[in-house]
Amino acid sequence: MTLLADAGQGAQLGGMLLQAIGTYYGVRSQQRGLRGAAMSAEFDASLADLNARSAEAQANDILRAGEDRAALVSMQRGQLEASERTAQGASGFTGGGSAAEVQASLALARRLDTHGIRLESIMQANEARMQGVNFRNRAALSRVSAANLRSTSGTMSAWGSTLTSLLGSGSTLSQQWAQKEARG
Repeated sequence: MTLLADAGQGAQLGGMLLQAIGTYYGVRSQQRGLRGAAMSAEFDASLADLNARSAEAQANDILRAGEDRAALVSMQRGQLEASERTAQGASGFTGGGSAAEVQASLALARRLDTHGIRLESIMQANEARMQGVNFRNRAALSRVSAANLRSTSGTMSAWGSTLTSLLGSGSTLSQQWAQKEARG
C-alpha cells in the first residue's frame, strides 16, 4: 500500500509540475495576444490618421470646386447681363423703369446663384471635415487602447503565476503527505 501511495503522490507531484508549466505558457500566450491586439490597435490608428488626412483634402477639393463653379456661374450671368444691356441699348431704351428692374433682377440672380453654390460647397466641406474629426478621434482612442493593452501585458508575470500555481498545488500536496505520515 505504501508503494501505491508513494506512486500516487509522485503522480500528483508530476501533475503539479505540468500544471505549473501550463500556467507559465498560458500567461506567455496571453501576453503575446495582448501585444498583438495592441499592434492591431496601432494599425487601426494609422489607418484612421490616413482617412482623416484624406477627408481634409476632400474638404479642400470641395471648396475649390465650389469656387470654380461660382466663378463660372457669375461669368455666365455677367454675360447675360451684358447682353441684356446691349439689347436694351440697341433698342434705344437706356433709362429707368422696367429696364433698370431687369438689370437689377439679373444682378441679384447672379449674386444669389453664386452665394448658393458657395454655401452648398461650404456645407459639403464641413461634412467632410466632420468625418476627419471622427477619424482623428478614432485614431486617438485606438492609441489609448494600444497603450492599455501593452500596459496590461507588461503587468503580467509568467514566472509569478507559475510560482503561485506551484505554491497552491504544493500546499495541497504537502497536506496530503503530512496526513499520510500521521497515519503511519
